[in-house]
This record gives sequence, structure tokens and C-alpha cells, in this order.
Amino acid sequence: MNCCMNYWRKLPKVRLYVLAVLITVTVPCRGYSATTDMNSPFGFHPANVGIAGYPDNGFIDAENIGVRWHRPSRYAFWFLIQPDLNSPAYDFSLYDYQYSVVPQGINILANIAPENPRFPQGYTLPGSYIPLDINEYTAFVRATVERYDGDGVDDIPGLTNPIERKSTRLNPVILPFPV
Repeated sequence: MNCCMNYWRKLPKVRLYVLAVLITVTVPCRGYSATTDMNSPFGFHPANVGIAGYPDNGFIDAENIGVRWHRPSRYAFWFLIQPDLNSPAYDFSLYDYQYSVVPQGINILANIAPENPRFPQGYTLPGSYIPLDINEYTAFVRATVERYDGDGVDDIPGLTNPIERKSTRLNPVILPFPV
């Protein structure tokens, strides 16, 4: 066993990724239909391949192995979408692209947060996800949800895959991060 583990450690990470995909493809899922299913538990964080020039942004590979959920690696951070708190303007351009490339058939679980407490931007209480201005944060969350909910009101132009599941971060206290 130890000899085998040493062998795998020497392989480049890309080969390990391909091996993991091949193993996943060959293991059948009993009682699961590979249709668009909101109840499907199969997903990745993220479900696409983030390598420049990779065909179809990697979502085709995810669909082929039964993945039905994509949790983007870039959270909808308040500090990125509303960089100036003195202005009510939002810039969704990064996220419009990120969500528009997800094909129908893969559901999106979007994460909304004020900022990452590991890299504070002045939007939250120190060491937490608690916004300094809860009313402004509430307005931001509402605007973000409205932009991608697919109801036809203030949606991203041409939205074909609305986000039906969202996760917001309001953890009151974050333990110190290891350095």
C-alpha cells in the first residue's frame, strides 16, 4: 500500500484529476436518472474546468458524469459588486458572465457574502461576516437575487438558467485562521 501511495504522489495533478473522472464515470449510480433534477445530490464546487482554452468550459464533462449542481468558486461578494458604498450602483459584470456560461441542465447554487474575513475590505465587523450596514447589505442581497432569479424583472439580459438556490453568509464569529 505504501509503495502504491508513493507512486500516486509522483503523478501530476492533471493525471490524478483525469483518473478521478474516469473512476467516477465507471461507477454507476443506482436509481438515478441523468435528467435535469433539482433533487439530484450530485454537484461540484465548481463543476466547470477553469483552464484557459478547455472546451465547453468543462461543463460538458460534468454533465456526462451526472453532475447536476454547480457552485461557482467566485462568491457574489458585496465588495466586488458594489465597490463604492457611497454609490447605489452595482457592477454585476463578473457574475453575469460566470452565471451565463452554465448550461441548462446544471443547476447553480450561488453564494452571496459581504466579503471574505480573511481579506477584509471594510464591509464587515472584524473577523466576521456581519455587515457594517445591514440595510445596505440587505439591498445588495435583494438586488443580486433579483438579477439572477429568472422572473423577468431586472434580470440579466438573456438569462436562460436562473439561480433557484442561494446561500448567504452571516456567520456571527469566525475563529482565527491558521497562518
